[in-house]
Amino acid sequence: MLKPGGALVFSDIMAAPATPVEAVRPALSRLGVESLATPSFCLGRLAELGMKADFENLTEHLITHYARLDEEVRHRAAELRGVISQSYLDALLDNLPRWEDITRPRLLRWGLFTASRPAN
Repeated sequence: MLKPGGALVFSDIMAAPATPVEAVRPALSRLGVESLATPSFCLGRLAELGMKADFENLTEHLITHYARLDEEVRHRAAELRGVISQSYLDALLDNLPRWEDITRPRLLRWGLFTASRPAN
């Protein structure tokens, strides 16, 4: 809850407007999520809550993010085995390339939402 004049900032990974659910489902399976919201959905919900909102699209950075994350997890796999279970690590290593696969054709969106509640 925001008091009048309050501000909210958050980020999320979302689907691009025309992305079919089936196209992202393989990557989402590990998260237990069926589908993703879109930026327009989030902006609409914020507006319904009486907030003035904006979305800064930073999608271009997702490809780099997932490629680097996959590279680092693979590079540090031995180290990670000391702090997470082998089954979790195996699932992560299996899943990260799927995220790379859905970021390259721009099936996802990522960015920052800023929203504010008007002062009364």
